[in-house]
Amino acid sequence: MWLPDGRGRGARQLGDASARRSGEGGWHLAEPEDPGGSVHHERRFHGWMAWLYALRHRNPASNRAVVELAGLAPGARALDIGCGPGAAVRAAAERLPAGHAAGVDPSPRMIRIAARRSRRLANVSFTVGGAESLPFGGESFDVAWTVHAMHHWFDRSAGLAEVLRVLVPGARFLVVERLDDGRPWGISPSQLEEVAAALGAAGFGGVDTSQHRFGRATHVVIEGRRPA
Repeated sequence: MWLPDGRGRGARQLGDASARRSGEGGWHLAEPEDPGGSVHHERRFHGWMAWLYALRHRNPASNRAVVELAGLAPGARALDIGCGPGAAVRAAAERLPAGHAAGVDPSPRMIRIAARRSRRLANVSFTVGGAESLPFGGESFDVAWTVHAMHHWFDRSAGLAEVLRVLVPGARFLVVERLDDGRPWGISPSQLEEVAAALGAAGFGGVDTSQHRFGRATHVVIEGRRPA
């Protein structure tokens, strides 16, 4: 369940209890006993779990679609936050012969898989890191996105501030999540509104939401821009 502030353990536990009672959504933050979302993510996607996830999600429709929605300009620098095995990064790189596509993920194992699968591409890079402390300089990217990954962020406010920092003025940021349809990890309409509000509160302008059919599932895209 999406909470207004992911940093408070008490609020997280209370939110979980409320979600169990109401049955609202399946979109959860990191577990309260974890010191951070990156640790939770690394536990979940370590060793054979990372290999299995990467095998099942080699080139999902949502990753291909976000590259289409990003509207990449020639020579653009694109960033995928929570890149997993790197499908969207590769798709972006193939459209950017004069640009660069970067992926960052908290799981070292996932980054190794992504790098291995991308060896044929010279304009990609992969780095271990979490949204809350992106390992890039300010104004490094022309567009950024996160696909099915924001629920792993432990501190959304810090993560959004970091995204804003690494984008150039006027750059777009897209959050892609599957709409709740009763299966795990969907985002509910009320949670969608809270994500949009969080982007606005972080300083993104022109925040907008839209629905799209990617593969067999309906997805929502929350988009904002760093003010020019």
